[in-house]
Amino acid sequence: MKDRLIEAVNALQSAYNKKVPNGYSQSRKASLGDTWFLSVGLIKDIDDCSSRIRDNDIGKGSFHLGYNAKGQFVLERSYHRVSCVKLIEYHAMSLRKVSYRKITANDIESLVMKFNKYLDKYLTYVKELEANNEIYRQNEYKLEYFNFNL
Repeated sequence: MKDRLIEAVNALQSAYNKKVPNGYSQSRKASLGDTWFLSVGLIKDIDDCSSRIRDNDIGKGSFHLGYNAKGQFVLERSYHRVSCVKLIEYHAMSLRKVSYRKITANDIESLVMKFNKYLDKYLTYVKELEANNEIYRQNEYKLEYFNFNL
């Protein structure tokens, strides 16, 4: 079962890298149990993140992958947001997200297919925000960070 989780998290990371070629992704195993974490972002080069802090990526996200009692893969989102121009005067920025339902799948192929469907929705939303110049400090980022394979 552990090998299947490793294979699945590698497939998810590969799927993300195909959709977001100039983005960031990293996977790691949880300290306890059979859970893997997948961290993603829109900015590949940490030097382009504010203060060189990975968590300041404008499209930072975190997912965790494991099994349910039926032995199915379960991919849950901890968070996945887009930093946007502020909506409230006294905030530095606004954080927006796309709706997400926990992904459950029996095999890796369907897990990746469902993850790709979510990514298409998320990245389309990011493109809309970019077109409306609503991304926080958008002019400070290279245009390549907004090139996605949808």
